[in-house]
Amino acid sequence: MDRGELQSLSVDERAGRVVGCRKKKTRTVFSRAQILQLESTFDAKRYLSSAERSSLATALRLTETQVHCCYFTPEYCDD
Repeated sequence: MDRGELQSLSVDERAGRVVGCRKKKTRTVFSRAQILQLESTFDAKRYLSSAERSSLATALRLTETQVHCCYFTPEYCDD
């Protein structure tokens, strides 16, 4: 790609082609039921073991990382 072609691209396109950047992940939208279950679990127990986090994630159809983020960053799952 020559300089003229590169200049005709948008800033985002240039960043992706020049630096090889990955696109930002879309924000997960949690259902009201998922948020209520996470909140009630948190109220009952402030710390989850890895087995409990895995079980809760499976029950809510979320990843363990999503459950962890909601537990330790409440605004992460605000709607």
